[in-house]
Amino acid sequence: MLPAEGKATETDVGVESSKSTPQEDASADKAAKKQPTSGKTVQPAVPEPPATSKQEPTATPPSAPTPEPAPTPTPEPDPAPSVASGNIYSIAEAVRVGNEYAKAQYGVTIDTDLTAENASYFPGTADSVAWLAANGGREALNRAVRGNVDAAFQNLAAMDGADAVRAYARFNCTVRYSAASDEYIVVVLYG
Repeated sequence: MLPAEGKATETDVGVESSKSTPQEDASADKAAKKQPTSGKTVQPAVPEPPATSKQEPTATPPSAPTPEPAPTPTPEPDPAPSVASGNIYSIAEAVRVGNEYAKAQYGVTIDTDLTAENASYFPGTADSVAWLAANGGREALNRAVRGNVDAAFQNLAAMDGADAVRAYARFNCTVRYSAASDEYIVVVLYG
């Protein structure tokens, strides 16, 4: 038997009542918003992750055992190199070399009576005994004296001309050893 048109059957009514219209959904949301809340934020239920099944461990090739580093032997300290120290070079020889060089190279008069109190001088040089020893020893000291003679003459010649310096300049090389600093100090005096 067929239902008459316009009449609903029990099954039709059940289906229609489970369907909602968009208006009914909006009114349900409004009703939910009007419900008093406790002030606590309720987190939506988060589904728990599914339990992981045990996987069979993958076979990794056995690695070669890492050898422990061999202990490094403590090196024995090298014997201290013999460092030159002290007044080991002849000051008289260095002065003689410097004065002979000044006379031969520049034609100046050598005046051994010139001292720091009665003469002028440009700043000299100071070389440690260790440096001198590593760079030629006595010859390195002689080179330092000759270098100071060159510097003194060039500075004077720049002011008065080389001919004037040759005509009137008197030179005297001085070298002294400073035990406090373990160095030789070279100064060329002129007057």
